[in-house]
Amino acid sequence: MSTLSIPSHVQRADVQHKPVGYAWRGAADFTRENDKLAGQLNAMSVRARLAVATAIAEWIFWRLRPETDFDAPLRMIEAAWASNLDVRYGRTPTQSEHEDRKGPVNGVLRASKDILANVLRGYKGESGPTVTSRAVYLYFLARHVLPEKGPFDAWLKAVVKRLTALYPEEEGQLGEPVPREALDPDVEFQKDSAPQRFADLLAGLAPADNPYLRSPEDMLSEGFSGTPYRIS
Repeated sequence: MSTLSIPSHVQRADVQHKPVGYAWRGAADFTRENDKLAGQLNAMSVRARLAVATAIAEWIFWRLRPETDFDAPLRMIEAAWASNLDVRYGRTPTQSEHEDRKGPVNGVLRASKDILANVLRGYKGESGPTVTSRAVYLYFLARHVLPEKGPFDAWLKAVVKRLTALYPEEEGQLGEPVPREALDPDVEFQKDSAPQRFADLLAGLAPADNPYLRSPEDMLSEGFSGTPYRIS
């Protein structure tokens, strides 16, 4: 069971237990461009862009959570938050999976998981443009499935303002790790709290139960120094 729970800003938006009244056409519903949003994302660090993409994926997951038992998208979200600290925590599938998950609930969630996996691949390859473009895909997917767009749009505006100020683009670098709480406007976030927030996140993860997280042994074989899933 994941230790992640629905963020307060998503809960307050009252997105759950609402009719699933949208049509689902697959990629046609999210493979779009938004030059304004892409420009805003490109003004922040690559790690901040990863954080935005992960937080948007949470909006999608928590919107549909009461409708399904499909947990793989949440596992990918966990891996993405951990990877923000160290790229070696996460691993992405090498082939298509969960192809039986279809339709306006599970199909959407599978798409969100796959897009976030592509964000992680771009992040691991230090490809800022890939992270940006896939974050934009998640933006369109979220707006497609949310019953009310206003709370999401207000959240995104606040988050973009905060992260651009705290984590501006650093050419040729990924930037500082960005914890989940930085994406919650209800939290009076300070950057010096990031190590403890990541420590709390890592302490709650169970890599043995998450196929998208590396085991401590694999982390060490990847050259990780110290104790995996602990911040000393």
